[in-house]
Amino acid sequence: MPCTKVVSNQQEGLATGLRQTYMRNLDPRLSFAYRPFGNDQTIFRAGFGIFTVTALGQLQNNNESNPQASVYTYTNMNAAGTPSFQFPLVAPPGVIGQAPVGGGEIEQATDPRYRDAQAAQWNVTVERAITNNTALRVSYVGMESYRLNVTVNLNQQALSTVSPNPNPIPFPNWGTMFSTENFGHQGYHAMEVQATQRTSHGLTYQANYTWAQNLSDA
Repeated sequence: MPCTKVVSNQQEGLATGLRQTYMRNLDPRLSFAYRPFGNDQTIFRAGFGIFTVTALGQLQNNNESNPQASVYTYTNMNAAGTPSFQFPLVAPPGVIGQAPVGGGEIEQATDPRYRDAQAAQWNVTVERAITNNTALRVSYVGMESYRLNVTVNLNQQALSTVSPNPNPIPFPNWGTMFSTENFGHQGYHAMEVQATQRTSHGLTYQANYTWAQNLSDA
């Protein structure tokens, strides 16, 4: 693509690698348990932690290379006014003016400053011994995930109320340009209830109920 501007990593203030690994992730853990009435019948528990999720699978592959494809569009008429595609030459060599620029595609780029996603998780629990053989536990469980990976097209037109959209694409010499970015979020909040019943014959019965909401734009 001779009409596409090419710059070096140094000109953009980047190191030579395709991805600049972030080295300052902090994953703390904190938890405690407390018996507010000084006996074994009631206990209060709580915990909090941050977890870093390493990029795996296809996302990891995206960070290792930047595959590109060049797709040309031909017209079946040359300067002499005769068809370029004539059997048996169904794929003639390119002719000047026959392959307009604009079909190039970047299959998957990645933000060079991409960071691994993280999730903050916490829970608050109250446990109560109803009888010597019956116990009840009620918990609130929450998780907020951030910097989740989302694939976007960097070559989208700006929005317009006019149809057809008159806005040009940012990179007119190219088609679709996919890129993995830290744009996604997710939130999980739940109430969990568990009842435990021990019988006189050594058997234990458990019943669980979870009421949860999980919302994400990833």
